[in-house]
Amino acid sequence: MDRRQLKARPVAARGYGNACFLDEGDAARADAVVFAPFDGAWTVYATDEAAVPIEATLRTFGTDSEAFDYMYQCLRDKVAARRAVVSARVEADAAEEARSGDPEQMVYRTLRLLDSYRELGLVGTLTTLAFLATAVGWLGILPVRDDARWLPVVAVCYSLAVVNMAAQWWLGRHDDGRLGRRASGTAVGTALFSTVAVVCMTIRAGDVENPLYWLPPVLALLSSITVAIILGRRDARGRTRGRAS
Repeated sequence: MDRRQLKARPVAARGYGNACFLDEGDAARADAVVFAPFDGAWTVYATDEAAVPIEATLRTFGTDSEAFDYMYQCLRDKVAARRAVVSARVEADAAEEARSGDPEQMVYRTLRLLDSYRELGLVGTLTTLAFLATAVGWLGILPVRDDARWLPVVAVCYSLAVVNMAAQWWLGRHDDGRLGRRASGTAVGTALFSTVAVVCMTIRAGDVENPLYWLPPVLALLSSITVAIILGRRDARGRTRGRAS
């Protein structure tokens, strides 16, 4: 990899991976990765929050291409570590908000959960759309509405929720880390919104002439509860094994 290729990578951007090139007049910044040529050699190191070099990351290379390859690896590690910190904060805040029982905070937690899916590419996009449909689908059957024209939309939204639960079950079974915990959280959120939909439909049972309209939200509720229990038990067993080891 050469300098031009490295600079073209998103992880090298300021405020993201923070690549610094001392031979171009850059100053070593906090939480960055620094390229420092000196006396025919090329040195790369990461800095901490005080812009102090982290000794464990310092490497010196005989060619600049090797140095840029290592610099790219360090930049990716920086971004991954930053994402992990943000994700941990989101999950901690979400747990606190869930304990508070504030509906506004629960919606806010849902939006932040959706935002955390962006790094998952196509899978994350599809999951986000399915979960968003689940979160708003119950609005079509609100007790304050005077008609049942939105029942087909409600059915589609919670049919997507059932498919999403199958996907989250598969993801949770194959990942013990953040992705697995996120799948479990998605199942809990889906159970919440499916419950709201079933309650709204129960209140307006007289307007639901076709009994098939009950099937998607009920299946979404049952599948989400099942997935949440399965993944919750799996996570609990993993924590138990971790403490035992």
